[in-house]
Amino acid sequence: MQLRKIGTALVGAVLTSATLMGGAFAADLGNYPAPFATDADGIQSTIVIGSSGAVQDVVGAINIGAALAQVGGTVAGGVAATTTATGVEADDVALGTAVNTQFATALKDNDVAGLLDTKVSWNDEDVDVEETITIAAGLEIGASVTADEDFGADVVMITTAKDSVVYKFIVDDSDFNRSLVTDAEPLDITILGKSIKITEIGTDGKIELSEGIETAMTMDTTVEVGGKTLEVTAIGDGTVAFKVGADTEFIDTGDTTEVGNSGIKVRVDNVLYTDEAATRQVLVTVGTDITSTIEDGDSMELFGEPEDEDEAVWTWVVDVTGADSTFTIGAAHSQKFDNDDEAYVALGDSIALPNDYAFVTLTELTETDMGTYEISFDDGIDFKLNAAGDSNSNAVDDQTVIVFKSEDSEDGFKIDGEETDTIYVSDNQTAGLAFLNDDGDIQQIAVETFNITYEDSVYVVNVNSSVYGNITITEPAVVGGVINVVATTSFDRIGALEAEISSGDVTYDGANMAGKEDDVRTTYGTILVDVENNGDSDVVVIEVPADEVKATVTVSGTGSTVTAAAAVEGGYTPAALPATGIAKLDSDAEAAKTGNLILVGGPAVNSIVAELAAAGKTRTATEWRTETDGVRDYADSALIQAVDDAFTDGKTALVVAGYGADDTGNAAYVLQNYAKFADQLAGKAEVAVTGTTTDAVQ
Repeated sequence: MQLRKIGTALVGAVLTSATLMGGAFAADLGNYPAPFATDADGIQSTIVIGSSGAVQDVVGAINIGAALAQVGGTVAGGVAATTTATGVEADDVALGTAVNTQFATALKDNDVAGLLDTKVSWNDEDVDVEETITIAAGLEIGASVTADEDFGADVVMITTAKDSVVYKFIVDDSDFNRSLVTDAEPLDITILGKSIKITEIGTDGKIELSEGIETAMTMDTTVEVGGKTLEVTAIGDGTVAFKVGADTEFIDTGDTTEVGNSGIKVRVDNVLYTDEAATRQVLVTVGTDITSTIEDGDSMELFGEPEDEDEAVWTWVVDVTGADSTFTIGAAHSQKFDNDDEAYVALGDSIALPNDYAFVTLTELTETDMGTYEISFDDGIDFKLNAAGDSNSNAVDDQTVIVFKSEDSEDGFKIDGEETDTIYVSDNQTAGLAFLNDDGDIQQIAVETFNITYEDSVYVVNVNSSVYGNITITEPAVVGGVINVVATTSFDRIGALEAEISSGDVTYDGANMAGKEDDVRTTYGTILVDVENNGDSDVVVIEVPADEVKATVTVSGTGSTVTAAAAVEGGYTPAALPATGIAKLDSDAEAAKTGNLILVGGPAVNSIVAELAAAGKTRTATEWRTETDGVRDYADSALIQAVDDAFTDGKTALVVAGYGADDTGNAAYVLQNYAKFADQLAGKAEVAVTGTTTDAVQ
């Protein structure tokens, strides 16, 4: 079979398989640049140019060689950026679910570095204490389909109830008795990184905290308190005299008294009495408030919270319900933040415990790679081929269709075993569905369901759910949500109203999506993009994640470390070029015939090509000039032909020749840009080339 002229350089590159020599070839141009250059060894061939070739042949050879020189080489020393976290508790949480589904009931020191599990001294005893952080059901990963719609496509962390995060400092030791905690035997502890002194634990659940400044004073020393000066004027055996301004007060050991009307309170904790007045000392606690009383649910003013517990983010936890040997004090997150106008946690942000003692962080999403799919409407579409793809005997023309388009993947759909990026649903149910096949033809197919396939995500699409043209898109079974799109019976728009989407035209699990101006994120991670505005244009756009999207939540403490290592750029070493060079004239190429060859120019200008032609392995000069009805068969075209065992067994010659010099240049362009033309080269030993673009490639 001879190949007639099939285009011009203005039309674009046309690559068509040809059986020019009438034989079968084992060579496959789809493997190019192999065997002429390989990743392992670089260039493994010689480019041969005809001695009488045109300058275009030389330019083409240079371009082919430049592309081959980029094949192979080694990359070494490069290190990807890494982030290493130690002493943290982290897990992946499904969207729309509670965080505590993935976390232990209470996180302890072996989970979160910095939490205490130690002993404290009390009443000459060492008693056991520990800290815990509990994530409760009220902390959730929010997606706009189930949470506030204003979150749009964002994934957030929200608190839907009080006490969603609880910190506890727990005393539990048989040597401890909370009823014996007094001013004389206080419980000194450090909670949330802050030292506090507890002077009383009441049976009513109220506890007293010492809030004053503890200091040692001698005769005639002073302390500044609240902008006023407190002075010791006398130290007796068990009684001390204090002065603030004109006010003087005598206070016994163990007592707490305001000095006159100064507003300064003093508690005498201990007196060191000696015979020498100058060496006497008194240990005091001073302040405008010496003690404060707290109970469960009070605002944590000591940690900067407002006085009103209804406004406080953190409130006290106090538990005295167990045995006298136990006692719990701590903090609870006490606000609901579940709307877009509240203090929800965005990606990368945290809930910080008081004093920044620990953090609950929405660290990252497990999947951010998204593929875009579009549903639209069109008419005048011809279903060219039957279901077998081998005949147009059942072709149906001028169809009004619903169009499903994969924007990011050429195999974004799978339909009855076929992969494609475009599917058509005809308003004529007899014509049914069709898809764009690999040859660019629209081919009918006898099914009414197909799959959206993006990486590991597989959705099921049904175009005949209860009514033909009623589209359902079902997410993977792990979530199984259903997107429903209602088309008119004429298949020309969404819903009943022209250029206006109405309630119920697009739904998710039965919930109306039609009025959503923002994007909607489902609990699988699918994004319905601007449903209202797209719908008014009779378009539905969804973004499909490569896998189910989950949110990584991390709990870290003061001892946790996160180490980030920047990427280290590796070095690239290109493969060494042959010492004898990669290009030769045909007059100097005899020895090169024992290896792989790329022969640029036809038999009229390249003697090595002429030898192949004489052996019947490629087109002769006479054959290049054959005519049909006075028209040269090969005018304005070029040939790329792989010839196995051309001169030496196991070695291949690649003929790159054109009718004219410009045509040879076009063929060289295809090889220079082989990745661009990979689909057209695959599976073929010979192709004909016209032009230098892929637009008209068949």
